[in-house]
Amino acid sequence: MYLKKIEIHGFKSFANKIVLDFHEGITGIVGPNGSGKSNVADAVRWVLGEQSAKQLRGGNMQDVIFAGTQIRKPQGFAYVAITLDNSDHSLDISYEEVTVSRRIYRSGESEYMINGSACRLKDISELFFDTGIGKDGYSIIGQGQVEKILSGKAEDRRELFDEAAGITKYKRRKLLAEKKLENERENLLRVKDILSELSRQVGPLEEQSKTAREYLKLREELRNHDINIFVNETDKLRNDSLNAGEHELIVAEELEGLNKELEELNKRYEELDKATAELDEEIDRVKGDINNSSLKISDFEGKVALYTEQVSNNKQNDKNIELRLNTISADIERKNADILKYREDIKNLNEKQQSQNTEIEKLEDEVKSKNVFIADVESNISESKSEILKSLNEKSSILTRNQKYETLIEQIRIRKSEAAQKIIDIKTNEAGLRSDFDKESQKLSALKLEEGKKQVKLDEVLKQIGEKASEISILDSNVSKLQKEYQHYNARLESLKNIAEKYEGYGNSVKKIMESNTISSQGVHGVIADIIKTEKKYELAIETALGGRIQNIVTDTEDTAKSLIDYLKKNKFGRATFIPLTAVKESKDIKDVPILNEDGVLGTASKLVSADRIYSPLVSNLLGRIIVVSDIEKAVVIAKKYRYEYRLVTLEGDLFNTGGSISGGAYKNTSNLLGRKRELEELEASINSTLKEEEKLRLELEMQSKKYEELKKSRNELNNALHEMQVEVSALSVSLDAYEKKLKDSDRATSEFMEERKRLEEEEAALSKEKLELIKELENIQNTHKKIETDVSEAESGIETYRLERDELLQKLSDLRLSISSTGQSISFNNENVERLKLEIQSLEEEKLRLYKEKEENKDLLSKRQEDISSSKFKIDELKLQIAALQEEELKYAKLKSEQIKKQKEAFAKKDELSKSISGLEKETYRLTTQKEKIEESLRTTYRKKIWRNFIKAIKDFDLIKDGDKIAVGVSGGKDSLLLCKLFQELKKDRSKKFEVKFISMNPGFEAIDVDKLKENLIEMGIDCELFDANVWQIAFEESPENPCFLCAKMRRGVLYKKVEELGFNKLALGHHFDDIVETTMINMFFAGTVKTMLPKVPSTSGKMDIIRPLAYVREKDIINFMKYNDIQAMSCGCPIEAGKVDSKRKEIKFLLQELESKNPNIKQSIFNSMKNINLDYVLGYTSGNKAKE
Repeated sequence: MYLKKIEIHGFKSFANKIVLDFHEGITGIVGPNGSGKSNVADAVRWVLGEQSAKQLRGGNMQDVIFAGTQIRKPQGFAYVAITLDNSDHSLDISYEEVTVSRRIYRSGESEYMINGSACRLKDISELFFDTGIGKDGYSIIGQGQVEKILSGKAEDRRELFDEAAGITKYKRRKLLAEKKLENERENLLRVKDILSELSRQVGPLEEQSKTAREYLKLREELRNHDINIFVNETDKLRNDSLNAGEHELIVAEELEGLNKELEELNKRYEELDKATAELDEEIDRVKGDINNSSLKISDFEGKVALYTEQVSNNKQNDKNIELRLNTISADIERKNADILKYREDIKNLNEKQQSQNTEIEKLEDEVKSKNVFIADVESNISESKSEILKSLNEKSSILTRNQKYETLIEQIRIRKSEAAQKIIDIKTNEAGLRSDFDKESQKLSALKLEEGKKQVKLDEVLKQIGEKASEISILDSNVSKLQKEYQHYNARLESLKNIAEKYEGYGNSVKKIMESNTISSQGVHGVIADIIKTEKKYELAIETALGGRIQNIVTDTEDTAKSLIDYLKKNKFGRATFIPLTAVKESKDIKDVPILNEDGVLGTASKLVSADRIYSPLVSNLLGRIIVVSDIEKAVVIAKKYRYEYRLVTLEGDLFNTGGSISGGAYKNTSNLLGRKRELEELEASINSTLKEEEKLRLELEMQSKKYEELKKSRNELNNALHEMQVEVSALSVSLDAYEKKLKDSDRATSEFMEERKRLEEEEAALSKEKLELIKELENIQNTHKKIETDVSEAESGIETYRLERDELLQKLSDLRLSISSTGQSISFNNENVERLKLEIQSLEEEKLRLYKEKEENKDLLSKRQEDISSSKFKIDELKLQIAALQEEELKYAKLKSEQIKKQKEAFAKKDELSKSISGLEKETYRLTTQKEKIEESLRTTYRKKIWRNFIKAIKDFDLIKDGDKIAVGVSGGKDSLLLCKLFQELKKDRSKKFEVKFISMNPGFEAIDVDKLKENLIEMGIDCELFDANVWQIAFEESPENPCFLCAKMRRGVLYKKVEELGFNKLALGHHFDDIVETTMINMFFAGTVKTMLPKVPSTSGKMDIIRPLAYVREKDIINFMKYNDIQAMSCGCPIEAGKVDSKRKEIKFLLQELESKNPNIKQSIFNSMKNINLDYVLGYTSGNKAKE
C-alpha cells in the first residue's frame, strides 16, 4: 500500500484545484519558505479526520478554507482527497484503490466520503486502524512532532507502539464496549426501578381492568344513545349530500366529454409538435450547412495563410542556403591549411624527442657509478655509528642507575628522619587520647539513661494513637455507611419523584391531564390517590376498596370537567373519569349497625383515611359504605353472617362484593399509588435523619481526628528527640571506638617505625657500595666512545663531495625526462587535431550536398504552394455565396417555427386546463371507488369474524341458499339492508353458491330528501338497485288515520311479496338481525302472551317463495360499528308516525335487554338459544299454526 495521489482545492493557500501524483519509493516536495509545503502535510492530516484547528496551525476549523487575497475572492469550501493503492489489501476494504475525501463549508457543514460514498468520521478512523495512517498515526510526523514524542509521557509513546503492533483498534473497541456496557448497566438499573414500581401496580390495574369491563358494558348502552343522536345529526347532513347520487353520473359524463376533447387536442398538439420538429430539423440542417461552410472557409483561409507563410519561408531558406554554402567552402579551405601545419610540427617534435632519449641514457650510467661508491662508504659509517650508539646507551644506563642509587640513598635518609619524628609525635599524642576517651565514656552512660526514659514515654503515646485510630476507623466506617444509605434513599427518592411527576402507573389520559401545566392550573385538584392519605397498614385495603376510582380526577366544577374532556377528545388522548366537587353530595356512612361491632372489623374505610375538609363528601361517597376487616378468615365469617349485604375489604387486599363474589390474591410487591406519597415522605424523613446522624458523626470524627493529630505530633516530637539521642549515642560509641583504635594504632606504629629505621640503615650501606662500582665502568665507556667518533668524522667529510656530484646529475636527468613528456603530449595533441579537422571537413561536405538537394526541393514546393493559394481563394468566394443563401433560408424557417410555437403554446394551455379538470373528476371517481372498496375490504378483514362468518354460518345452519336460487334482496335504505346487499355481493364473488340475486327497494311514500339519501348510499356502495313506487303510506293514513301502522305493515309486505313473485324470484332476503329476533321473541312473550320468534327461513303466505334472514347471527352493534367504520350514513326511518313516537314496545324491550345485559352479558344469546331448545314436555300448551295442542 502506498500514496498515489492528493487532490486539494480551496484548502489554505491552495485556491485553485491542484493534483499531486506520487509513485512507489520516496517523493520529496521542495520549495521556498511560504510556498505551502507544510500545508500539504496539513491537508493529509485533515482529510484523515483531524478535529483540532490548533494542530493545523489555525484558530478554528474555518481557517483551513482559502481566505482570499487583495485580488482574489475567498473560497466557500475546502476539499481534500487522497488516493491510496490497496492492491495488497492492507486496508480492510474490497477496492484496489481507496479514495478518502473530506469537504467543509463556511457554514460549518462537513462531509466525509470513501470512494465517493458518504460515510462517518468513525468509518475512516476504523479503516486506518493499526496501519499507522491516521491523524494520530506514526506515518505522519508534523513540525515539532519528533521532539514532542521524545519528550512526551510514556503513555503517549505507548499509543504509537500500540498502533504499530496492531492492537489500537481492539483497545478502542474495548473502551467503546465498556462504555456501552456501563450505559446499559445504568439503563438496566433505571428499568429495574421502573419495573419494580410498575409491578407493584399490577394489582390495582387488575381492579381497573374489571372496572374497564364494566365500562365496556355501559358503553354499549351509550352507543345506543349515540345512535339516536346519529339519526338526528344525519338530517343536518342531508342537504349537503342531496345530489350525491347523480353526482357520480354527472362526473362520469363530464369526464368522458373532457377525455374526448383532450384526445382531439392531443392529436392537434402532436400534429403541431410534428410540424415544429420538422421545422427544427430543417433549421438544424441549414445551420449545419452554414457551420460546415464557415468551417470550410476557415479551413481554406488557414491553408492560404499557411501556404503564404510557407512561400515566404522557402524564399528565405534559399537565401540562407546560399550563405551557408559559401561559409562551408571557406571553412574547408581553412581546415586543410591547419592540417598541413599540424603535420610539420609533429615531424620536428619527433626529431627532438630522439636526441633527448640518447642524452638520458648517458646521464643514467654516471649516476649509477656514483651511487655504488657512496653506498660502500655509508655502510662503514653506519657500523661505526652503531657502535657509538651502543656505547652511549651503556653510558646512559650507568648514569641512570647511578642517579637511582643517589635518589634511593637520599630517600632512605629522609625516611629515617621522618620515622624518628613520628615516634616522638606518637608518644606525645597518646596521653591526650587517653584523657578524651575517659570523658566520652561518662557522657555516653548519661545519654543511654535519658534514652530509656524517652522510649517508655513513646510507647505510651503509640498505644494511645492505636486506640484513637481504631475509634476514627469505626467513626469513618459509620459515616461511609450513612453516606451509602443517603445515596440509596436519595436514588430511590429521585426515582419515585420521577415516577410521581410523570404519573407512571396511571392511564394515559390521566397522565396527559396531570402533566399539562396549562390544564393543571384550571380547577384540577388532583387524582384521588393524591388527595387521600392513610396509614401504611391500611393502604392496600383502601386502594383495593377504591379500585379504578383511585385514578379519578377531582375538579372544582362540572365546567372544568367538560373542558378537560374536550381537551382529551381534541388530542385523542383517551378517556378519563372526573369528579366535580360541586356535583358530589355527602352520603351517609355506615353508622350504628351491628356489623361494626363484629370481631376483626376495623371500621368503615372513610374513617381510616384523612383528607382536607373540602373533600369530606367525596371521601364519604367513595369509602363510606365499605368496611375494613383485619383478615380474610374473619371477613368470610362476617360476610356469610350478614348474607353478603356489605362490601368488605381486608388489610391484605381481599375484596368481598355484595352478592358474594370475592377478589383476592397476592401482589408481587407492596408499593401502590396510594402509598407513593407516603413513601416519598418517609424517604425524605429518612434522608433528613441520615444527614443529621452523618453530621453528628462527622463532628465527632473531626474532634477525634484533632486528638489523633495531637498524639501523632507528640509521637513525632518524641521520635525526633529519641532519634537525636540515638544519633548522639551512636556518635559517642563511634568516637570511643575510634579512641581505642587510635591508642592501639599508636603502639603498633611505634614498633613499626623502629623496625623500619633499622632496615633503612642496612639498605643505605648496600647502595653506597654499588655506586662506586658504576663510576669505574662509566670511565671505560667514555674512552671507547671518543675514538669511534673521530673515525666517523673523517669518513663523512670524504663522501660529501660525491653526493653533490650525484645530485647534479639527477637534476639534469629529471629535466630531460620532463621535456620528453612535454614533447610527447604535443605530438599526441597535434595528431588529435588532424583527425578532428578531417572529420569536420567530411561533415561540411555532407552538409553541402544536403543543402544543394534542399534548394531544389524548395524550388518545386514554392511553385506548388502558389497554385494552392489561388485555388483556395476561389473556393472561399464560392462558399461565402452559399452561406448567404443558407442564412436567408434559415430566416424563413425561423419565422415559420415562431408561428408554430405560438400555436403550440395555445394548445398546451388548453390541454393543461383540460388535464386539471380531468384530474379533479378522476379524483372524485377514485374517492367513490375507494369508498366502495373500503366497505368490501372491511367485510373481508375487520368484520370478517363478527359479520361475514356469522352471515355464512346462518346460511349453512338454516340452509338458506341453494344452487339455482333466484334471490331478491329487499332494500329499505337502513343500515341492515345496506349491509345485507354488500354481503350478497361478496357471496356472489365467492362463487361457493350458484344463484341469481337482485336488489329491489320499495318507496312507500318517502320524502324526496330520504329518497336522495338512499340513492346516494346505493351509488357510493356500488349497489345496483331497482326502485319502484307504492303509495302505501297515503292509503294507510286514509283508510286508518288513527292506527295506520298495522295496515301499513301488511300492505308493504303484500306489495313487496307480489313484486318479487312477478320478477320470478323464489326467495326474498330481509335484513332482520340477531337483536331483531331476540326483541321479537320478548315482545311476543311480554305483550302477545305467546312464545314465538322471527324464523331465519319461512315460506310466504302464498307458498310461492321463501322469506330468508341471513343476518340471524349478526348483532346490531356490529352492524352499527361497520357503518361508522366506513362512514356510511344510512337513511333514517322515513315513517312520520315512527319518527314522532317518544316510546314504543320495541324500545321498551331494548331498554329492558340493556339493563339485563349489564348484569348478564350473555342474556341475549340465552334468549336466542331458548328458542332452539324448547322442551314440549315442560310447557302448558302449544299450537301449530292456529290450533291448540294438549
